[in-house]
Amino acid sequence: MESDLSNQPTIERPWSHYALAALALLVGLFLLTTIGLRGKAAGERPADSTSLFAGDWNIKVYLFLSYVQKQGALPAQVNREEVLAQAVTTYKRAAEAPSPPAIRRYAISLHALRGVGELQVIDRLDSPEVLRDRAHADQMRLEREVLMWKHIYTGQVKPEDVEQYAARIRELPLGPVESLALAQLYASVGREDRAEEVIGEAQERAVVSVIAGGILIFVLFAAAVAGVGFIAIFLRRYREELTGPTFPTEGGEERETPAQGGREPADAVVLLKSFIVYVGAVWVLSLVLGLTLGPSLTRLPARTRLTYTIALEFSGSALSGLIALLVLYLLLRKTGKGLGAIGLTTRDFGRNVLWGIAGYCALLPVLLVAMVISSILFRGIRTPEHPLIPMLISGDRTIFTLLFFFGAVFAPFFEEIFFRGVLYNALRARINVVLAAVLSSAAFAVVHPQLPAGFLPIFSIGAVFALLVEVRRSLVPSIVAHAINNGVLFLMMYLALLL
Repeated sequence: MESDLSNQPTIERPWSHYALAALALLVGLFLLTTIGLRGKAAGERPADSTSLFAGDWNIKVYLFLSYVQKQGALPAQVNREEVLAQAVTTYKRAAEAPSPPAIRRYAISLHALRGVGELQVIDRLDSPEVLRDRAHADQMRLEREVLMWKHIYTGQVKPEDVEQYAARIRELPLGPVESLALAQLYASVGREDRAEEVIGEAQERAVVSVIAGGILIFVLFAAAVAGVGFIAIFLRRYREELTGPTFPTEGGEERETPAQGGREPADAVVLLKSFIVYVGAVWVLSLVLGLTLGPSLTRLPARTRLTYTIALEFSGSALSGLIALLVLYLLLRKTGKGLGAIGLTTRDFGRNVLWGIAGYCALLPVLLVAMVISSILFRGIRTPEHPLIPMLISGDRTIFTLLFFFGAVFAPFFEEIFFRGVLYNALRARINVVLAAVLSSAAFAVVHPQLPAGFLPIFSIGAVFALLVEVRRSLVPSIVAHAINNGVLFLMMYLALLL
């Protein structure tokens, strides 16, 4: 007699099996990120972007002080040339890598400081170390660029070539040193009035940038001070809820700790399944795109390659997030729940937005401490930069806008859904809040490429966001705080590179 297999009960694997599967995928994603398959087609071997960024701000300050001096208001003890010298030093450090943006900045600022010495630096633009592995079109473009700079700095520019050279300079990712290069171009053909006009325009933009940057720094300092107060209030108000035997839920009921039974195991399993789909989709799409399209992108001109890289990065991340979100929605529907079960709800929206702002303020002092500790522990150890940073250095406004949307809107939404809404809540259903926050934050840090020095700062971000989700039972505060954090970084880059 044949047995009726259709009537046999389904045996669900324990949640720990799914947790181990998620861990294995996270390790795989970490290795994939580490070896550089993901985003490897971004183009140029990056310079030290921290030094580039610092040098750009030094140039902004130099131009600002030049404006103040022109107005007769510069104090005698302030030496603007020292600021320019500091820019040269930081650019020189960045130019240790074979990166054209760093080499150009170093050469241009060096000429502005000393009036000599730039040609030897410019020669590196078409050196074997820079030309290696570049598309033929890029190699030819760099060789023509070297010739252009030599004409400019040796006074061999023909009057009829000036505007053509000026257009080529404006197309290059030069940041604030663009004005110095243009001024030298016009001065090389005796157009001192146009050179002064270019510098004057740059000085006016620098005034706006420096004042806006100063205001932003003051606001961040005030927010950090307020954040210390928010942390104290938070700990005093929620200490018992975070360490006691029960935790409030959305409807005012109590969620039991693991010792009292916790959530139903199916809840954790459902969440872990969707997290596995999310990480697996990111892993597979990153690997497929990197292996199939990456080699072909390296043969494209730099600007075209950068545009396609951003499009692929955005498409892959969007597809991964949407697929996993659909799977999560369907799995929750089978259990009679909706996305509100992970905190994706408009309940008490206005108040949760305020919680997100307060959460970002509280994050600032925590993040500062984490960065200081990390800088001490990993001093002298090279840490890879986020793949978006070299893209931002391109100085293209369209690319910047796309990256801003990707980094300050898209990424916070999906990362909070799957790392706090899904992973943290899955762990929280089975273990206590501290361990759940630690594990989910570690997973969040591991999938970012800024290791090892970036681990502790990113971990601290994840931990603060996890506590916001724990207390508010909503993803809105963590999404808001995450978006503000990324948005502030983009704003600083905009003030230094594009304004």
